[in-house]
Amino acid sequence: MQEILGRERRRRWSDEEKARIVDESFQDGRSVSWVARRHGLSPSQLFAWRKAAKEALAPIDEAPAFLPVEVAAISSNASPPNCERAEIAFPNGRHLFVSPGLDRRLLEDLIGAVAAAS
Repeated sequence: MQEILGRERRRRWSDEEKARIVDESFQDGRSVSWVARRHGLSPSQLFAWRKAAKEALAPIDEAPAFLPVEVAAISSNASPPNCERAEIAFPNGRHLFVSPGLDRRLLEDLIGAVAAAS
């Protein structure tokens, strides 16, 4: 059995050192545990520093408030956008090109068909 005499000294990290280590922990391919071990830290300490850094970056706003909004009526004389066609990209990789003024129901049917296609 090994007897340890005296108090263990804590290492003090400067803000610059903490910031550098936290930045390193966010780099691709680096795990928090690996970065912590590399610097002689416990992973929980590094996680605490990362959390504090994220909170420091988060904007501190006043309490949420409602803002006045004015809703404009849609004019029946509104002309379609000045473009030859519009492109709709789907998560399945397909694209749908449509002309302005296409009937809404037809457009909805086309979107449903293209979205369902695999």
